[in-house]
Amino acid sequence: MKRRLSFLLLAAPLCAALAQTAPSVDDLVAKHIAAVGGADKLKAIKAAKITATTSMGGMELTTTVYVKRPALARSETSVQGNNIVQAFDGKQSWSINPFMGSEPSYASEDESNQAREEAESQIDGHLVDYKAKGSTIELQGKEDVEGSPAYKLKITTKSGNVIYDYLDAETYLETKRVATIKRMGQQVEATTLFTNFKPVAGVLMPHQMDQSANTPQGAVNIKTTMQKIEVNVPIDDAIFQMPAKPDAKKQ
Repeated sequence: MKRRLSFLLLAAPLCAALAQTAPSVDDLVAKHIAAVGGADKLKAIKAAKITATTSMGGMELTTTVYVKRPALARSETSVQGNNIVQAFDGKQSWSINPFMGSEPSYASEDESNQAREEAESQIDGHLVDYKAKGSTIELQGKEDVEGSPAYKLKITTKSGNVIYDYLDAETYLETKRVATIKRMGQQVEATTLFTNFKPVAGVLMPHQMDQSANTPQGAVNIKTTMQKIEVNVPIDDAIFQMPAKPDAKKQ
């Protein structure tokens, strides 16, 4: 009994010390926000225009992304002389894909819900104001990301989507994200690595993203390099609205 009691007395401080070494979710979120530049500088960014080059399947494409608070987003990608557009107008997601027909079309409700969450988090990320967004976060320990330890955070969004964010244990920058993406009726799990962080308007932003996914058509690897990130440039709200379909009588 004395041996057992001695063990328990020794184990108690050890358990307490181990418990103290595990940061809380809110501690990690706060350190992440501080690492990227602070809440004030993040909130000062009201809109952004991003010009990037994307390498995929031996092709090099040019993509321009427009984002504007509170939840407006549009991307344009030039492919073989055609312009693919994906956008969220604040309520619904829509797209124009010349390879699948020339007319603009709205996405499904599920895809629109995901597009809303992506648009709301385009500037700040998924961690900033996560409670106000209706998300919950659970710390799931540590994992290595490209040889460096990172905290694994499970984010469950308001609509039920699950995203895994990995924060570098030393810098607290987001270095990896795993998410299920819904596009054109298909669900695809995509892994994105974030590197080459540079300051833009006082906020550290990744300037390279390497994404991999297994789709029904096969494995896809996409490398995106940010060529230019402009913040608080004038962006007309009209570009986020789906253009009217041509009147069949006039055709």
